[in-house]
Amino acid sequence: IRDLPSDLAKAFHATLEELYDADLLLLLVDISNPHFRDQILAVERILADLALDNLPILLVFNKADQVSPEELEEILEEYPFPCVSAIDASTLAPMLEAIEHKLAPLATAGASER
Repeated sequence: IRDLPSDLAKAFHATLEELYDADLLLLLVDISNPHFRDQILAVERILADLALDNLPILLVFNKADQVSPEELEEILEEYPFPCVSAIDASTLAPMLEAIEHKLAPLATAGASER
């Protein structure tokens, strides 16, 4: 994302503008990528540039099965977010719970507006 040519970056930004109507942004990050921290920062910058950083955001790590348990534990100390793995369906439950938790205030607000 950070090294895109300017024309492509503009097109990418235009695509992201569709997110203004979102109730929750799910930021899926490949935890096995050694540069995942830089990728998170790059996406956060883009969201800030588009004034989307005020929306609820849930960071979720993908490919948790591709890092060692020790490395995963160390990363989760810094970033305490749900981890998922395509080869382990049981990892989806914590992510779904986190989504529900993030969306619960919206459901409560919507119910009080009725």
